[in-house]
Amino acid sequence: MTPESDERERLDDGPLPGQQPTGMLRALIASCPDGNALDVEQRCKDVLRVVLVTQALENDGVWRTVLPDWFVTASASGGNAGVADDDPEAPWQLEAWLSWFVNPEFELNRPWYWWRSSVIDPTTLLIEVEVEEWPFPYDALRWLATAAGATELREENLRGSDS
Repeated sequence: MTPESDERERLDDGPLPGQQPTGMLRALIASCPDGNALDVEQRCKDVLRVVLVTQALENDGVWRTVLPDWFVTASASGGNAGVADDDPEAPWQLEAWLSWFVNPEFELNRPWYWWRSSVIDPTTLLIEVEVEEWPFPYDALRWLATAAGATELREENLRGSDS
């Protein structure tokens, strides 16, 4: 299986019993002060399901019809282009965000893959991702969680890393 096909399965069911990541696990702890951690989790998964199944699309207009309306609306047409100089709090351009998934220039695609998530309590969501190295760029994941309704996000090491 490819990392993407494993990832699609983990979105719905989590890792298989005994399944171990081949890389390190890293975590984003998402604050959801409105008590909507379950909604944030579901929204993140909804967007990723569409992207992982529909990666072959190249036309931005088509993406706007298949992605959830709330995500398309949250992604500013003139906002953050996903580069280091941009304001990390600014909404991402949809095209910039999608480039982390469908850009043919990225031979191995993005540096993280969804491993599992869990709602710790109504205001806290844990999102675990598998990565090959640390540090890793996770701004695209940060934007997804922010657009889904999370506020403060912090990264934490879980296991499988020297740091």
